[in-house]
Amino acid sequence: MEDVVLWLRNVTKEYGTGRARVLAVDDVSLEVRQGEIVLVMGPSGSGKTTLLSMMGCILRPTDGNIWLRGTEVSALPEGALAHVRRRHIGFVFQSFNLLSSLSVWENVALALQIGGTRGEAGARQAKELLEAVGLGDRLDSLPADLSGGEKQRVSIARALANSPSLLIGDEPTANLDSENGRRVADMLTTLARDQGRSVVIATHDARIMDVADRVLYLVDGRLAKKPRVHQG
Repeated sequence: MEDVVLWLRNVTKEYGTGRARVLAVDDVSLEVRQGEIVLVMGPSGSGKTTLLSMMGCILRPTDGNIWLRGTEVSALPEGALAHVRRRHIGFVFQSFNLLSSLSVWENVALALQIGGTRGEAGARQAKELLEAVGLGDRLDSLPADLSGGEKQRVSIARALANSPSLLIGDEPTANLDSENGRRVADMLTTLARDQGRSVVIATHDARIMDVADRVLYLVDGRLAKKPRVHQG
């Protein structure tokens, strides 16, 4: 299984204890392969964000095991997890999470700097990443001067700063209109197909289902079969 980038085995995440105990993710096992696009769908409160946070090494599972690129990340100390996040995982969020006081170029260059790419190399790479997402003419713009679709494209450029193997999107098209949502979905598809990156997206957005190699449904923290559509 050399092409398996991410592997979860019997992963569970609990919050609280006793009567306040909440089982957010319940015994989930799955694999994500190189170049694959996987959508995780389900109602609000089903555990999608918690599941993605564990995939992205932000949260630790209460039980179970997670491997990324052959390393069991669920067993690593916090310092090592931070290194994994910087080097191997890119994040794209619903709310963009751009630094408002920095220009488009500075937002991407800062991500590169954190990952260890500085100076002329960092400046050049930040420009190239923004050109790749169609924003080469907006390098000096502030996030407030961009449309929602443009902000999300900056977020994608920033997520790619350190050439991650795994790209994780948490509702990346939720705040976008149909045209920009499709543009972002197509861009993520290109990253997976052309660059061999694995992409996992949690979404309610049925408009982008056609980009996925697989669609997983999470209900009450467990993987479920595709929901039935009731005819009126």
